[in-house]
Amino acid sequence: MHDLLPAVEKKSREISLRTARALGVLGAAESVPGPALYHQVLRNISDLRAIWAEHLRLLSEVYPLISGESDRMTIAVLRQFEEDIAETAHWLETLSSAGWARTPEIGVNSIRVRATKTLSDILRQMEKERTTVVPLLRRSLARSADTLPAIRHLATA
Repeated sequence: MHDLLPAVEKKSREISLRTARALGVLGAAESVPGPALYHQVLRNISDLRAIWAEHLRLLSEVYPLISGESDRMTIAVLRQFEEDIAETAHWLETLSSAGWARTPEIGVNSIRVRATKTLSDILRQMEKERTTVVPLLRRSLARSADTLPAIRHLATA
């Protein structure tokens, strides 16, 4: 259970780094030929999609630990966060499965706006996770660690 926190933090950092790298590729659009850029963008998004799926799996293990002892406001924040990350998963899937465009320039232009928005959303979500979800997880893990000795004492009494 306590290994979840480092795993979530590590995956979050990895996602942030890969997302920033993907945004950098999109930002360098003028210096990269159309076909190469299109392939790079799709490859970066596909790679990110796989890591995102693993991160969602980790979060699915974390949420019950947090929501089991949280107030309504915290649960509302977590639900909104879950909706946001589900939408991001949808867009990563959509973008990574995009077919080849008639021309690379059209392909890059057609996905540039959506990819930039999706990648920017990911960076915001990772920041929100670091400032909201991780502290909630820390608090929940600390509470469970505090109650374990009391439970063990009661079980042996």
